[in-house]
This record gives sequence, C-alpha cells and structure tokens, in this order.
Amino acid sequence: MSARHRYGAVIARSSTGPPLREGHFISRLKTFGRGPDLLLVVAATWSIPWLSGRIAGSLSPITDAIDPAQVFAYVSVHHVCQLLLTLVLMKAFVGTQLADWGFNLHDGRRSLRITAWFCLIYLGPVFLVNVLPNLMAGEAPGFDHPLTATNIGGQLGFQFLLSGLCEEPLFRGFVITFLAQSWTGRIRVGRGTISSAALWATLFFMLAHAQISLVPFSFEASLPQQIWALGLGLYYAVVFEKTRSLLGPILSHGYSNGVIFVVLYAWALLAR
Repeated sequence: MSARHRYGAVIARSSTGPPLREGHFISRLKTFGRGPDLLLVVAATWSIPWLSGRIAGSLSPITDAIDPAQVFAYVSVHHVCQLLLTLVLMKAFVGTQLADWGFNLHDGRRSLRITAWFCLIYLGPVFLVNVLPNLMAGEAPGFDHPLTATNIGGQLGFQFLLSGLCEEPLFRGFVITFLAQSWTGRIRVGRGTISSAALWATLFFMLAHAQISLVPFSFEASLPQQIWALGLGLYYAVVFEKTRSLLGPILSHGYSNGVIFVVLYAWALLAR
C-alpha cells in the first residue's frame, strides 16, 4: 500500500468530574436517533479523512521536497490534519470536554497492563504473517523506497507516534462515544459482550483501510488487510470501552504498526 493511502493518534491529561466507569458514556450528548446518528458518523468518518487528504495534497510541493520517496511526510500531514479536524468535531458538541471523548488517563494502570500484554502477544501474528512467508521463500523483505536513515526514521516515527495518535480519537473516541447514546445494544461473545457502537466503529475502521470512490463508484480492498483491521479494530474498541480512555488504543495502535516495520527494516538491512 502506498504511503499516500496508509492509515494509521494524542493523549491528553485533562479530566474533570467523577471518574468514568466501564460502560458509562456521557449522557449530555444529544442523540438524533439511531439512523441519523449513524448517518452523522458515516459523514464524519468519510469526510474528515477525505478533507485531510485534500489539505495534505495541497501541501505536496513541501512534503515531496522533504520526502521525495513519499514515505512519511504526506501521510504524517494527512494524519495531523485528521486529528485536528476530529478535535474540532468533538468541541462542536457544546457542553462536552475532550476528557469525555477519551482524552484522559482514567484507569491508566489498567491501560498500560493491557497494552504490555498486547505488545508481547502481538509478536506471534507478526512473525506468522510478516516474517515466516519470507523465511520460507528464502528471501529478505523488499521495500518500494530506499532504505536511508531519513526514510526509515520518518516511517518509524509516523507509525509509532502518529498512526494511533491521529486515528483512535476519530474511530474509537468519537464513533463509540457518540453512537453509544442511541446504539445501546450489546452482543455476547464468549464470556463477554461487545457493544453495537464498538462493532460500528470497527466496520468504519475497516472501510478506512479500503479504497472507495463515489464518482464513479469503486471499491477495492485487500482481504488480508481487512482481516487485520477487523481483529485490531475489535481489540482497540474493547480496550476503549473497558477503560473509557484512548491511552491503551493509542499505544497499542502505534506499536502494532511500528513493530512490523522495525522487524522488516532490521531484516532487510542485515541481509544486505
């Protein structure tokens, strides 16, 4: 996937009022009903990334000069714009604070403990999907850009620091918090349950990792990437619901993207 189509989040310390409990959402959010709420979320999750792309595209002379191989500069600007527009959207709901949308350190120890376990367990899928096929083929991973210090540093910086930082506020913080006001149902999965709002958030997260055009209409998606987005999207949503904080999803998201590039870059450099 090209750098201009990668998607890949901010931790704010603010928190006022009583601590948030698991499953508790802000009751002062205005709901328009299940259908209108869903349409608003569809509009937000489509228009914010699209508008961010237009802004980043207008700055392409600058980003291309900084990053001729188009590895990290454009996508970084895109994601920063996406984060800023998401914050504007959240602040448009009068009476709410960013802490209400997940920008808090509530249940921080639990978030860090969950993230630590995720970082350890996630190495298994990374090996099976990103390392083992190349090992079996007897070849080192290839990249569509030169392995310079600037490209590697820029790529890792974006993946670890910006990918989760700029996506989680929109796809978990906004979508789940807003839809939870009208989509109140929960679906049992094994011993636990997951909310309808979390399932919608996961679907929109998957669609963000597909190429969709409205005029003319077209839809292109990589099945492996969609499966990856499904699994990670559900995990991020569950962690957000359990902690009511974006801390865990942001850290896990950045790690899940960054560790893959660390492994592949290291392998490619050692194989030279």
